[in-house]
Amino acid sequence: MKTAGEILKEKRRERGIELEEVAEKTRIKKNYLEAVESDHYQSLPSAISARGFIKNYAEFLDLSPESVLGAFKRDFKSSRRKGLLPPKIPSLMGKSKFSWGPKITLMTVILVAVITLLSYLGYQYFSLIKRPSLEVFQPQEGGEFLERTVAVFGRADPDAAVTINNNLVSLSEKGEFHFNLDLLPGENRIVVEATNRLGKKNRLERKVFVKEPS
Repeated sequence: MKTAGEILKEKRRERGIELEEVAEKTRIKKNYLEAVESDHYQSLPSAISARGFIKNYAEFLDLSPESVLGAFKRDFKSSRRKGLLPPKIPSLMGKSKFSWGPKITLMTVILVAVITLLSYLGYQYFSLIKRPSLEVFQPQEGGEFLERTVAVFGRADPDAAVTINNNLVSLSEKGEFHFNLDLLPGENRIVVEATNRLGKKNRLERKVFVKEPS
């Protein structure tokens, strides 16, 4: 049985047509026509190209495209069984080999940049809408003191505004604060509040006692 390439080549020669004329009339490059006639399909760009070239070439020669394509499919299946497939023939079955190029690299860089930016903006947004962190290390709940001045130690978000019994206190770079608070004899409430830029608050209270002088 003749191959698709042999059928096309024989018909062309029978009609006395040169490849240059076929290339001009069908607008298929001459080297592609030579590859088709020699059944050297690994030289063609893709499966779609191979079938398209064979179809157009057959129509130009007044041959039945279906019969020529049938020969091509038959030869292809036979080559698969014998393990004689050339390196690029799998692409004729619709499979394409992934190739990493500059375009994919650029798209990857842009995607990573967008994800990083969105992650940062998301972190900043959720940092603002959640309540600021606040810890009071001293004094402890229920503490008793002889002195009327008590040191209040703690830590909050560095960008939060912190008040102790409505007194604004300063924070270190790490968000630590230290404030000496004057109390009255007896029971006292120490109220510590941290407020972020969106007005979200966190509040802690300590109840302490200052012994009255005897």
